[in-house]
Amino acid sequence: MQKKLRTVHKILLGILVVAILLGGAFLLYVSDYYKAEVNHQERAIFSDIRMLDANDALIADPGNAITALILYPGGKVEHRAYEMLALRIADEGILCIVPKMPFNLAVFGINRAERYITAHPEIEHWYVGGHSLGGSMAAGFAAKHVPMVDGLVLLASYAVDDISSLPLKVLSI
Repeated sequence: MQKKLRTVHKILLGILVVAILLGGAFLLYVSDYYKAEVNHQERAIFSDIRMLDANDALIADPGNAITALILYPGGKVEHRAYEMLALRIADEGILCIVPKMPFNLAVFGINRAERYITAHPEIEHWYVGGHSLGGSMAAGFAAKHVPMVDGLVLLASYAVDDISSLPLKVLSI
């Protein structure tokens, strides 16, 4: 009986050590990401667009928009890195929301778009999209929430699932 208990303790200790090592490796991996660089001169061009840098998202609001794009950031890319793109989109009259993702990985925040869609009932047309990993996760969201979104924008990305039969407008760049 004592021998079996020691074996169980060794196995549990081994599992704990592996879990700690994997957790540490994960934290090390996600702590190295692409950070935003703000170009204040270029940003000044869009002075008529309201930019809200909330804790959970970057929002470029042109005012009175009826169309919106929720843009998921690429893997290990800070959401603020998409500020200029969001401003350019808003300059075309489209509300652009770039959500902050857990660990800067959209795979941990696939359904983030839903909170913004429900928070803005004044928007008539919703599009989701993203860059790289963010685009793949946005495609997954769009596939499961077809009634909520009108289309999908993929920037250097692709849909993981087959979405060809869905009634979505898709732009792939």
